Amino acid sequence: MPMAEVRSSKNSVRTRTAKVALFLWLLLVSSPAGAQRILPDIRPGDERQTLPPFEAQDQPDDGPILPPYSFDEDDGSDSLLRGSEIEIQDIVIEGNTVIAHSVLEEIAKPFEGRRLSLADLEVLRDQLTAAYLDRGYATSGAELPDQVVHGGVLRINIVEGRLSAVEVRVRGRYRPDYFKDRITHSQKGILNVLSLQEQLQIFQQDPQIESITAHLEPASTRGFSRLELTVNEAPFGGLGLSFDNYRSPAIGSLAGTIYGNLHNVVGIGDAAHIRFTGRSSLRQLDAGVEAPINVWDTRLGVRYQSSQGSVVDSSFAALGIQSESTSVSLALSQPLYRTLQTEIEGHISADWRRAQSFLFHGAIGFPTLYAEDGRSDVTALRFGLDLFYRSRNQSVAMRSLLSWGIDALGATVNPGDIPDGRFVAWLGQFQWAGRLPWLGAQLLARTDVQLSPDSLLPMEQFAVGGRYSVRGYRENLLVRDNGLTASLEFRVPIFQLNKPGLRVELAPFADFGRSWNNSRPVNLGNQAEPIAIGSVGIGLRGIANNWGTAEIYWGHRLKEIRSIGESDAQDDGISFRLSLHWP
Repeated sequence: MPMAEVRSSKNSVRTRTAKVALFLWLLLVSSPAGAQRILPDIRPGDERQTLPPFEAQDQPDDGPILPPYSFDEDDGSDSLLRGSEIEIQDIVIEGNTVIAHSVLEEIAKPFEGRRLSLADLEVLRDQLTAAYLDRGYATSGAELPDQVVHGGVLRINIVEGRLSAVEVRVRGRYRPDYFKDRITHSQKGILNVLSLQEQLQIFQQDPQIESITAHLEPASTRGFSRLELTVNEAPFGGLGLSFDNYRSPAIGSLAGTIYGNLHNVVGIGDAAHIRFTGRSSLRQLDAGVEAPINVWDTRLGVRYQSSQGSVVDSSFAALGIQSESTSVSLALSQPLYRTLQTEIEGHISADWRRAQSFLFHGAIGFPTLYAEDGRSDVTALRFGLDLFYRSRNQSVAMRSLLSWGIDALGATVNPGDIPDGRFVAWLGQFQWAGRLPWLGAQLLARTDVQLSPDSLLPMEQFAVGGRYSVRGYRENLLVRDNGLTASLEFRVPIFQLNKPGLRVELAPFADFGRSWNNSRPVNLGNQAEPIAIGSVGIGLRGIANNWGTAEIYWGHRLKEIRSIGESDAQDDGISFRLSLHWP
């Protein structure tokens, strides 16, 4: 037989085999449980923000970073009076820019049209200065210049303080200009000590900064001050290990993760991370770096993620199903509003993503309903807004993310209603934690929602089921275009040692999830009807602040959904994790 005919025959056999495999696969996924996406994808909804920590209960409202400012109050009041009272008909105030003239005139008005003594002049000066002190302008104030009063007109000069120099000493890798440039930029006008102190406290909230001490003192030129800043940096990075069952049982739910973080490698507030998750049937890598690019703390970040998995469930073993996912992201973020309690940040990213499935251990592409060769590509622009809030008894994290899939860089394009890389989807996430007034307990609430008018590729769909979704069900049980999850958890300590920072908590919870697809052609297995699941259960958590955490949750399913394949601990409602970290 000629070589061309042999190749043609082999290709024909593989094509027929693939069609048979696809037919069997469609039979398996025709049930509601078949909506489960067993292969690993990288989805926007799988990531959540970290809740900010509560403010310390014993932390004063105004931290002691800046000590009180002292300055020379000597002026010309003694020489002005020379031991006698003087008739004042009108008071002229000069040099003020940050406080309205009408405000200062209102303070001075009771001193007009009367005779003033030295004590009266000092009271007037102190009241005008107090108007600045109350507004945070602790280096500004009023002074009485040497003058001869003509016609009963008294002139008062306002000296508005400015920052003339910033000296920074760093014990660590930070470049002194990192702090100097930001302070100089924010205090380029009249120096406000309240805003300066808040900025120093915001610096200190950075986990990479261990402590900050500051001293503000008068400079040699009247009206100017110099700031001395000492920064002690935290350790260079950290390492961590974890072991859990937070994956689909079809690819093996158990896996270990090792991760590392590096901070301030080049001294400009940069950060880098790398995370690897693996077992015999799974390899996942997540690596990224980000750094500020200006004094407004605009940050530029690059991130790479990849995932390779194979189905180990004996029900599918004969098909030799494997999958690969890759994601590259370029992101820009900008703080829009920042105080000690609240931060609002906007961000935009450009993502390129690819997912590909194979049959027979990579011999041929797995033909799917939206990609004949098993490969699908997405190029997406994402626009997000994050909000964080914290107080002594509450912590909030919110995110709004709009994703727009565009026809660029080889994005998958299909006819009609077949899912492809052109789409619009919105993801909303909300988390809240509150301290309760008894037993040291906490209440946590979480809800996620994704809405889209389009039929989406699996890597852009919303997953319902699992530890961070609806506990008691398999991970990624339902993966569809739209979805909603909600959770309420009550945590109460049952054992606690404050000295080493060790505590054990009981955590009863209730979870709910709902998932549905947009309309699809009939031959694509529409499954547009919503499916809702829910669970109640309890968890046991152990936290050692210095080195790690351990948790185990059991969830009772309120609605039974048949699972495909071999039994797993997740089918009994059990999920767990053990993690260690340093420092």
